[in-house]
Amino acid sequence: MLTVDPPTARAARADAAGPRYSSAVGGARPRVLYLVHRFPYPPDKGDRIRAFHILRTLQSRCDVSVVTFADEPVAPERRAELEACCSDLRVIPVGRAGRAAGAAWGLLSGRSATEGAFASGRFADAVREIAATHRPDAVLLSCGGLGRYLDLPALAGVRTVVDFVDLDSRKWADYAAGCGRTPSGLAAKLLYRTESKRLRAAERRLVARCDAATFVTEAEAELGRRELTAPGEHKAAAFIHAVTNGVDLDYFRPAEPPPPPLPTGGRVVFLGAMDYRPNVNAVTWFVREVWPQVRETRPEATFEIVGRRPTPAVTALHGRDGVTVTGSVPDVRPHLAAAHVAVTPLRIARGLQNKVLEAMAAGVPVIASPAAAEGLLAVAGQDYLAAAAPAEWANEIVGLFANEDRRRALASAGRCHVEERHDWRRCVAPLFELLDLTPAGGRS
Repeated sequence: MLTVDPPTARAARADAAGPRYSSAVGGARPRVLYLVHRFPYPPDKGDRIRAFHILRTLQSRCDVSVVTFADEPVAPERRAELEACCSDLRVIPVGRAGRAAGAAWGLLSGRSATEGAFASGRFADAVREIAATHRPDAVLLSCGGLGRYLDLPALAGVRTVVDFVDLDSRKWADYAAGCGRTPSGLAAKLLYRTESKRLRAAERRLVARCDAATFVTEAEAELGRRELTAPGEHKAAAFIHAVTNGVDLDYFRPAEPPPPPLPTGGRVVFLGAMDYRPNVNAVTWFVREVWPQVRETRPEATFEIVGRRPTPAVTALHGRDGVTVTGSVPDVRPHLAAAHVAVTPLRIARGLQNKVLEAMAAGVPVIASPAAAEGLLAVAGQDYLAAAAPAEWANEIVGLFANEDRRRALASAGRCHVEERHDWRRCVAPLFELLDLTPAGGRS
Protein backbone atom coordinates (compact mmCIF):
# COMPACT_ATOMS: atom_id res chain seq x y z
CA MET A 1 0.00 0.00 0.00
CA LEU A 2 1.22 3.48 -0.85
CA THR A 3 2.06 5.65 2.12
CA VAL A 4 2.41 9.39 1.84
CA ASP A 5 4.09 11.45 4.53
CA PRO A 6 1.61 13.67 6.37
CA PRO A 7 2.41 17.38 6.32
CA THR A 8 4.04 17.37 9.76
CA ALA A 9 6.36 14.53 8.77
CA ARG A 10 7.30 16.30 5.57
CA ALA A 11 8.16 19.48 7.50
CA ALA A 12 10.25 17.51 9.99
CA ARG A 13 12.10 15.83 7.14
CA ALA A 14 12.91 19.22 5.60
CA ASP A 15 14.09 20.64 8.97
CA ALA A 16 16.27 17.60 9.58
CA ALA A 17 17.98 18.09 6.25
CA GLY A 18 19.04 21.57 7.30
CA PRO A 19 20.02 24.43 4.99
CA ARG A 20 20.88 22.86 1.63
CA TYR A 21 21.38 25.92 -0.54
CA SER A 22 24.93 27.09 0.08
CA SER A 23 25.30 28.64 -3.39
CA ALA A 24 22.46 31.04 -2.59
CA VAL A 25 24.60 32.58 0.18
CA GLY A 26 27.00 35.44 -0.29
CA GLY A 27 25.64 36.65 -3.60
CA ALA A 28 26.45 33.52 -5.63
CA ARG A 29 23.83 32.43 -8.14
CA PRO A 30 21.80 29.37 -7.09
CA ARG A 31 22.39 26.21 -9.11
CA VAL A 32 19.47 24.32 -10.62
CA LEU A 33 19.50 20.98 -12.40
CA TYR A 34 16.69 20.79 -14.97
CA LEU A 35 15.80 17.32 -16.27
CA VAL A 36 13.83 17.53 -19.53
CA HIS A 37 12.08 14.73 -21.38
CA ARG A 38 12.35 16.27 -24.88
CA PHE A 39 14.97 18.63 -26.33
CA PRO A 40 13.25 21.98 -25.71
CA TYR A 41 14.25 23.79 -28.88
CA PRO A 42 12.82 25.07 -31.11
CA PRO A 43 9.83 25.99 -28.92
CA ASP A 44 7.30 24.83 -31.51
CA LYS A 45 5.33 22.23 -29.57
CA GLY A 46 3.48 22.29 -26.26
CA ASP A 47 6.03 20.61 -24.00
CA ARG A 48 8.97 22.25 -25.76
CA ILE A 49 7.39 25.68 -25.45
CA ARG A 50 6.88 25.35 -21.70
CA ALA A 51 10.30 23.83 -21.01
CA PHE A 52 12.15 26.42 -23.10
CA HIS A 53 10.50 29.40 -21.44
CA ILE A 54 10.96 27.93 -17.97
CA LEU A 55 14.65 27.42 -18.75
CA ARG A 56 15.10 30.92 -20.13
CA THR A 57 13.38 32.48 -17.11
CA LEU A 58 15.31 30.41 -14.55
CA GLN A 59 18.64 31.17 -16.22
CA SER A 60 18.01 34.89 -15.72
CA ARG A 61 18.59 34.39 -11.97
CA CYS A 62 20.21 30.97 -11.61
CA ASP A 63 22.91 28.81 -13.15
CA VAL A 64 20.92 26.05 -14.83
CA SER A 65 22.36 22.72 -15.93
CA VAL A 66 20.19 20.73 -18.32
CA VAL A 67 20.02 17.02 -19.04
CA THR A 68 17.58 16.33 -21.84
CA PHE A 69 16.48 13.52 -24.10
CA ALA A 70 16.38 14.19 -27.84
CA ASP A 71 13.99 12.01 -29.85
CA GLU A 72 15.18 13.43 -33.18
CA PRO A 73 18.55 14.65 -34.47
CA VAL A 74 19.60 17.99 -32.99
CA ALA A 75 21.13 20.38 -35.52
CA PRO A 76 24.31 22.16 -34.29
CA GLU A 77 22.68 25.58 -34.53
CA ARG A 78 19.75 24.42 -32.38
CA ARG A 79 22.09 22.99 -29.80
CA ALA A 80 23.98 26.28 -29.77
CA GLU A 81 20.73 28.19 -29.22
CA LEU A 82 19.95 26.08 -26.17
CA GLU A 83 23.50 26.21 -24.83
CA ALA A 84 23.15 29.99 -24.74
CA CYS A 85 20.27 29.53 -22.26
CA CYS A 86 22.04 27.32 -19.73
CA SER A 87 25.32 26.74 -17.93
CA ASP A 88 25.78 23.09 -18.89
CA LEU A 89 23.91 21.00 -21.44
CA ARG A 90 23.89 17.21 -21.81
CA VAL A 91 21.83 15.75 -24.66
CA ILE A 92 20.90 12.06 -24.60
CA PRO A 93 19.68 10.81 -28.01
CA VAL A 94 16.86 8.28 -28.01
CA GLY A 95 15.30 6.87 -31.16
CA ARG A 96 11.71 5.83 -31.64
CA ALA A 97 12.70 2.16 -31.58
CA GLY A 98 14.60 2.61 -28.33
CA ARG A 99 11.76 4.47 -26.70
CA ALA A 100 9.24 1.85 -27.86
CA ALA A 101 11.45 -0.92 -26.50
CA GLY A 102 11.69 0.91 -23.18
CA ALA A 103 7.93 1.34 -23.03
CA ALA A 104 7.44 -2.37 -23.70
CA TRP A 105 9.97 -3.22 -21.01
CA GLY A 106 8.12 -0.99 -18.58
CA LEU A 107 4.83 -2.79 -19.19
CA LEU A 108 6.39 -6.26 -19.05
CA SER A 109 8.14 -5.43 -15.79
CA GLY A 110 4.88 -4.45 -14.14
CA ARG A 111 5.42 -0.70 -14.32
CA SER A 112 4.02 1.85 -16.75
CA ALA A 113 5.08 2.28 -20.36
CA THR A 114 5.82 5.92 -19.58
CA GLU A 115 8.36 5.02 -16.91
CA GLY A 116 10.02 2.51 -19.23
CA ALA A 117 10.16 4.96 -22.13
CA PHE A 118 12.27 7.38 -20.07
CA ALA A 119 14.59 4.83 -18.46
CA SER A 120 18.18 5.38 -19.61
CA GLY A 121 21.54 4.51 -18.14
CA ARG A 122 23.20 7.31 -20.14
CA PHE A 123 20.71 9.85 -18.80
CA ALA A 124 21.38 8.64 -15.24
CA ASP A 125 25.14 8.91 -15.79
CA ALA A 126 24.76 12.50 -17.00
CA VAL A 127 22.71 13.36 -13.91
CA ARG A 128 25.39 11.85 -11.65
CA GLU A 129 28.16 13.77 -13.43
CA ILE A 130 26.41 17.13 -13.13
CA ALA A 131 25.45 16.48 -9.51
CA ALA A 132 29.09 15.74 -8.69
CA THR A 133 30.45 18.70 -10.68
CA HIS A 134 27.92 21.43 -9.94
CA ARG A 135 26.26 20.29 -6.70
CA PRO A 136 22.80 21.64 -7.54
CA ASP A 137 20.73 23.43 -4.93
CA ALA A 138 17.47 22.25 -6.49
CA VAL A 139 16.23 19.86 -9.16
CA LEU A 140 13.31 20.49 -11.50
CA LEU A 141 11.71 17.75 -13.63
CA SER A 142 9.80 18.62 -16.82
CA CYS A 143 7.40 15.69 -16.39
CA GLY A 144 6.49 12.89 -14.03
CA GLY A 145 8.01 10.28 -16.36
CA LEU A 146 11.50 11.30 -15.21
CA GLY A 147 10.76 10.58 -11.55
CA ARG A 148 13.06 7.54 -11.40
CA TYR A 149 16.13 9.82 -11.48
CA LEU A 150 15.22 11.38 -8.14
CA ASP A 151 16.15 8.06 -6.55
CA LEU A 152 19.80 8.46 -7.56
CA PRO A 153 21.99 8.80 -4.43
CA ALA A 154 23.68 11.80 -6.06
CA LEU A 155 20.45 13.79 -5.59
CA ALA A 156 19.78 12.74 -2.00
CA GLY A 157 18.80 15.73 0.13
CA VAL A 158 18.39 18.09 -2.84
CA ARG A 159 15.10 19.94 -3.04
CA THR A 160 12.98 18.62 -5.91
CA VAL A 161 10.08 20.08 -7.86
CA VAL A 162 8.17 18.02 -10.43
CA ASP A 163 6.37 19.89 -13.19
CA PHE A 164 3.65 17.37 -14.00
CA VAL A 165 1.95 19.92 -16.30
CA ASP A 166 -1.07 17.62 -16.80
CA LEU A 167 -2.26 14.53 -14.96
CA ASP A 168 -1.07 12.00 -17.53
CA SER A 169 -2.77 9.06 -15.86
CA ARG A 170 -6.11 10.77 -16.42
CA LYS A 171 -5.18 11.38 -20.07
CA TRP A 172 -4.73 7.63 -20.60
CA ALA A 173 -8.08 7.03 -18.90
CA ASP A 174 -9.62 9.52 -21.35
CA TYR A 175 -8.06 7.62 -24.24
CA ALA A 176 -9.55 4.37 -22.91
CA ALA A 177 -12.99 5.95 -22.64
CA GLY A 178 -12.81 6.99 -26.28
CA CYS A 179 -12.05 3.53 -27.67
CA GLY A 180 -14.63 1.75 -29.79
CA ARG A 181 -16.06 -1.73 -29.31
CA THR A 182 -14.22 -3.35 -32.21
CA PRO A 183 -11.60 -6.01 -31.33
CA SER A 184 -8.81 -3.51 -31.89
CA GLY A 185 -10.70 -0.89 -29.89
CA LEU A 186 -11.20 -3.25 -26.96
CA ALA A 187 -7.53 -4.22 -27.03
CA ALA A 188 -6.52 -0.55 -27.01
CA LYS A 189 -8.93 0.12 -24.14
CA LEU A 190 -7.29 -2.60 -22.05
CA LEU A 191 -3.82 -1.24 -22.80
CA TYR A 192 -4.79 2.35 -22.00
CA ARG A 193 -6.54 1.35 -18.77
CA THR A 194 -3.46 -0.58 -17.67
CA GLU A 195 -1.21 2.38 -18.42
CA SER A 196 -3.54 4.73 -16.56
CA LYS A 197 -3.61 2.53 -13.45
CA ARG A 198 0.14 1.95 -13.32
CA LEU A 199 1.00 5.53 -14.10
CA ARG A 200 -1.34 6.73 -11.37
CA ALA A 201 0.59 4.61 -8.88
CA ALA A 202 3.88 6.08 -10.15
CA GLU A 203 2.52 9.62 -9.90
CA ARG A 204 1.46 8.99 -6.33
CA ARG A 205 4.90 7.68 -5.42
CA LEU A 206 6.48 10.73 -6.99
CA VAL A 207 4.21 13.18 -5.18
CA ALA A 208 5.20 11.46 -1.93
CA ARG A 209 8.87 11.88 -2.85
CA CYS A 210 9.08 15.45 -4.17
CA ASP A 211 9.07 18.73 -2.26
CA ALA A 212 6.63 20.50 -4.59
CA ALA A 213 4.58 19.62 -7.64
CA THR A 214 3.18 21.88 -10.33
CA PHE A 215 0.39 21.65 -12.90
CA VAL A 216 -0.51 23.99 -15.73
CA THR A 217 -3.94 25.04 -14.41
CA GLU A 218 -5.59 25.30 -11.02
CA ALA A 219 -8.19 22.75 -12.14
CA GLU A 220 -5.43 20.27 -12.98
CA ALA A 221 -3.64 21.05 -9.70
CA GLU A 222 -6.84 20.39 -7.77
CA LEU A 223 -7.23 17.09 -9.61
CA GLY A 224 -3.68 16.23 -8.56
CA ARG A 225 -4.43 17.09 -4.93
CA ARG A 226 -7.52 14.92 -5.03
CA GLU A 227 -6.12 11.89 -6.85
CA LEU A 228 -2.42 11.78 -5.92
CA THR A 229 -2.43 12.38 -2.17
CA ALA A 230 -3.43 10.09 0.66
CA PRO A 231 -6.89 10.34 2.22
CA GLY A 232 -6.93 13.19 4.70
CA GLU A 233 -4.04 15.08 3.10
CA HIS A 234 -6.03 16.54 0.20
CA LYS A 235 -6.83 19.84 1.90
CA ALA A 236 -3.32 20.08 3.33
CA ALA A 237 -1.62 19.39 -0.02
CA ALA A 238 -0.38 22.96 -0.32
CA PHE A 239 2.79 21.67 -1.99
CA ILE A 240 0.80 21.13 -5.22
CA HIS A 241 0.59 24.36 -7.19
CA ALA A 242 -0.63 25.76 -10.49
CA VAL A 243 2.03 27.35 -12.72
CA THR A 244 0.26 28.34 -15.89
CA ASN A 245 1.61 28.67 -19.42
CA GLY A 246 2.52 31.94 -21.01
CA VAL A 247 2.88 33.01 -24.61
CA ASP A 248 5.65 34.97 -26.31
CA LEU A 249 3.86 38.29 -26.60
CA ASP A 250 6.62 39.88 -28.67
CA TYR A 251 6.81 37.02 -31.17
CA PHE A 252 3.05 36.62 -31.55
CA ARG A 253 1.77 40.10 -32.24
CA PRO A 254 -1.38 41.11 -34.09
CA ALA A 255 -0.74 41.68 -37.77
CA GLU A 256 -2.88 43.77 -40.08
CA PRO A 257 -6.21 41.88 -40.26
CA PRO A 258 -6.77 40.02 -43.53
CA PRO A 259 -9.27 41.52 -45.98
CA PRO A 260 -12.89 40.61 -45.24
CA PRO A 261 -13.80 37.25 -46.77
CA LEU A 262 -15.71 37.06 -50.01
CA PRO A 263 -19.43 36.28 -49.61
CA THR A 264 -18.69 32.66 -50.54
CA GLY A 265 -15.36 32.29 -48.72
CA GLY A 266 -13.41 32.67 -45.49
CA ARG A 267 -10.19 31.23 -44.05
CA VAL A 268 -10.00 28.95 -40.98
CA VAL A 269 -6.75 27.69 -39.42
CA PHE A 270 -5.79 24.97 -36.94
CA LEU A 271 -2.31 24.86 -35.35
CA GLY A 272 -0.77 21.84 -33.68
CA ALA A 273 1.61 18.90 -33.84
CA MET A 274 -0.18 16.62 -36.26
CA ASP A 275 1.24 13.37 -34.93
CA TYR A 276 -0.41 13.99 -31.55
CA ARG A 277 -3.51 11.87 -31.14
CA PRO A 278 -5.88 14.55 -29.73
CA ASN A 279 -4.99 16.88 -32.60
CA VAL A 280 -5.50 14.15 -35.20
CA ASN A 281 -8.84 13.27 -33.63
CA ALA A 282 -9.84 16.95 -33.60
CA VAL A 283 -9.17 17.78 -37.25
CA THR A 284 -10.57 14.55 -38.65
CA TRP A 285 -13.75 15.03 -36.65
CA PHE A 286 -13.96 18.69 -37.68
CA VAL A 287 -13.57 17.94 -41.40
CA ARG A 288 -16.10 15.12 -41.21
CA GLU A 289 -18.77 16.71 -39.01
CA VAL A 290 -18.39 20.50 -39.18
CA TRP A 291 -16.71 21.49 -42.40
CA PRO A 292 -19.44 20.24 -44.79
CA GLN A 293 -21.94 22.50 -43.00
CA VAL A 294 -19.61 25.49 -43.36
CA ARG A 295 -19.11 24.78 -47.05
CA GLU A 296 -22.83 24.58 -47.66
CA THR A 297 -23.03 28.29 -46.85
CA ARG A 298 -19.51 29.27 -47.86
CA PRO A 299 -18.50 26.94 -50.73
CA GLU A 300 -15.15 28.68 -51.22
CA ALA A 301 -14.13 28.65 -47.54
CA THR A 302 -10.72 27.12 -46.78
CA PHE A 303 -9.41 25.21 -43.79
CA GLU A 304 -5.65 25.10 -43.22
CA ILE A 305 -4.13 22.46 -40.93
CA VAL A 306 -0.68 23.68 -39.90
CA GLY A 307 1.69 21.42 -37.99
CA ARG A 308 4.59 19.02 -38.13
CA ARG A 309 4.48 15.29 -38.87
CA PRO A 310 0.89 14.87 -40.11
CA THR A 311 -0.26 11.27 -39.86
CA PRO A 312 -1.76 9.42 -42.86
CA ALA A 313 -5.24 10.16 -41.48
CA VAL A 314 -4.44 13.88 -41.59
CA THR A 315 -2.67 13.95 -44.97
CA ALA A 316 -5.70 12.17 -46.45
CA LEU A 317 -7.69 15.35 -45.76
CA HIS A 318 -5.49 17.46 -48.04
CA GLY A 319 -7.25 18.80 -51.12
CA ARG A 320 -10.66 17.77 -49.87
CA ASP A 321 -13.29 20.54 -49.95
CA GLY A 322 -10.87 23.40 -49.49
CA VAL A 323 -8.70 21.65 -46.87
CA THR A 324 -4.91 22.18 -46.95
CA VAL A 325 -2.43 20.22 -44.84
CA THR A 326 0.87 22.12 -44.71
CA GLY A 327 3.07 19.82 -42.65
CA SER A 328 5.95 21.53 -40.87
CA VAL A 329 6.35 25.25 -41.55
CA PRO A 330 9.25 27.55 -40.59
CA ASP A 331 6.92 30.15 -39.07
CA VAL A 332 3.26 29.79 -38.12
CA ARG A 333 2.64 33.53 -37.90
CA PRO A 334 1.87 34.12 -41.59
CA HIS A 335 -0.72 31.35 -41.41
CA LEU A 336 -2.35 32.99 -38.40
CA ALA A 337 -2.22 36.42 -40.03
CA ALA A 338 -4.04 35.12 -43.10
CA ALA A 339 -6.86 33.50 -41.13
CA HIS A 340 -10.23 34.98 -40.25
CA VAL A 341 -10.82 32.35 -37.54
CA ALA A 342 -8.63 29.94 -35.52
CA VAL A 343 -10.34 26.76 -34.33
CA THR A 344 -9.43 24.30 -31.55
CA PRO A 345 -12.04 21.52 -31.81
CA LEU A 346 -10.28 19.18 -29.38
CA ARG A 347 -12.42 16.44 -27.91
CA ILE A 348 -9.63 15.04 -25.74
CA ALA A 349 -7.56 17.65 -23.90
CA ARG A 350 -5.84 18.27 -20.61
CA GLY A 351 -4.46 21.46 -19.19
CA LEU A 352 -4.05 24.66 -21.18
CA GLN A 353 -3.75 24.76 -24.97
CA ASN A 354 -0.80 26.78 -26.31
CA LYS A 355 -2.50 26.98 -29.71
CA VAL A 356 -5.31 29.00 -28.13
CA LEU A 357 -2.91 31.42 -26.43
CA GLU A 358 -0.86 31.88 -29.61
CA ALA A 359 -3.92 32.66 -31.73
CA MET A 360 -5.19 35.13 -29.14
CA ALA A 361 -1.78 36.80 -28.92
CA ALA A 362 -1.69 37.08 -32.72
CA GLY A 363 -5.06 38.82 -32.72
CA VAL A 364 -7.02 36.02 -34.42
CA PRO A 365 -10.58 35.26 -33.22
CA VAL A 366 -10.69 31.85 -31.53
CA ILE A 367 -13.46 29.26 -31.38
CA ALA A 368 -12.75 26.50 -28.85
CA SER A 369 -14.40 23.28 -27.76
CA PRO A 370 -15.26 22.76 -24.08
CA ALA A 371 -12.24 20.44 -23.71
CA ALA A 372 -9.87 22.95 -25.32
CA ALA A 373 -11.18 25.81 -23.17
CA GLU A 374 -11.27 23.90 -19.88
CA GLY A 375 -8.06 25.41 -18.49
CA LEU A 376 -8.66 28.84 -19.98
CA LEU A 377 -9.55 31.71 -17.63
CA ALA A 378 -10.85 33.82 -20.50
CA VAL A 379 -14.54 34.67 -20.82
CA ALA A 380 -16.52 32.79 -23.45
CA GLY A 381 -18.42 35.15 -25.70
CA GLN A 382 -16.06 37.99 -24.87
CA ASP A 383 -12.47 36.74 -25.32
CA TYR A 384 -13.26 33.69 -27.46
CA LEU A 385 -16.29 31.76 -28.69
CA ALA A 386 -17.30 28.31 -27.44
CA ALA A 387 -18.79 25.55 -29.58
CA ALA A 388 -19.57 21.89 -28.98
CA ALA A 389 -22.05 20.36 -31.45
CA PRO A 390 -21.22 20.46 -35.18
CA ALA A 391 -24.08 22.88 -35.89
CA GLU A 392 -22.75 25.27 -33.22
CA TRP A 393 -19.31 25.20 -34.78
CA ALA A 394 -20.63 25.87 -38.27
CA ASN A 395 -22.89 28.70 -37.08
CA GLU A 396 -20.11 30.44 -35.16
CA ILE A 397 -17.63 30.18 -38.04
CA VAL A 398 -20.07 31.45 -40.66
CA GLY A 399 -21.24 34.16 -38.28
CA LEU A 400 -17.67 35.43 -37.81
CA PHE A 401 -17.05 35.36 -41.54
CA ALA A 402 -20.01 37.71 -41.97
CA ASN A 403 -19.28 40.09 -39.09
CA GLU A 404 -16.02 42.04 -39.25
CA ASP A 405 -16.81 44.13 -36.16
CA ARG A 406 -17.26 40.99 -34.08
CA ARG A 407 -14.02 39.52 -35.40
CA ARG A 408 -12.15 42.68 -34.43
CA ALA A 409 -13.75 42.77 -30.97
CA LEU A 410 -12.84 39.13 -30.24
CA ALA A 411 -9.32 39.65 -31.56
CA SER A 412 -8.78 42.69 -29.33
CA ALA A 413 -10.26 41.03 -26.23
CA GLY A 414 -8.23 37.87 -26.75
CA ARG A 415 -5.00 39.85 -27.04
CA CYS A 416 -5.81 41.81 -23.89
CA HIS A 417 -6.49 38.58 -22.01
CA VAL A 418 -3.10 37.01 -22.78
CA GLU A 419 -1.29 40.28 -22.05
CA GLU A 420 -2.88 40.36 -18.59
CA ARG A 421 -2.57 36.70 -17.66
CA HIS A 422 -0.03 34.91 -19.84
CA ASP A 423 3.24 36.82 -19.84
CA TRP A 424 5.90 34.10 -19.45
CA ARG A 425 7.99 35.96 -16.88
CA ARG A 426 5.03 36.38 -14.54
CA CYS A 427 3.77 32.86 -15.17
CA VAL A 428 7.08 31.18 -14.32
CA ALA A 429 7.96 33.44 -11.39
CA PRO A 430 6.37 31.13 -8.74
CA LEU A 431 8.97 28.47 -9.57
CA PHE A 432 11.71 30.53 -7.91
CA GLU A 433 9.85 30.28 -4.61
CA LEU A 434 8.92 26.63 -5.10
CA LEU A 435 12.53 25.73 -5.84
CA ASP A 436 13.32 27.57 -2.60
CA LEU A 437 16.58 29.10 -3.82
CA THR A 438 17.43 30.66 -0.47
CA PRO A 439 19.33 29.38 2.58
CA ALA A 440 16.07 28.86 4.48
CA GLY A 441 15.03 25.48 3.08
CA GLY A 442 11.74 23.82 3.80
CA ARG A 443 8.61 23.35 1.76
CA SER A 444 7.01 26.51 0.38
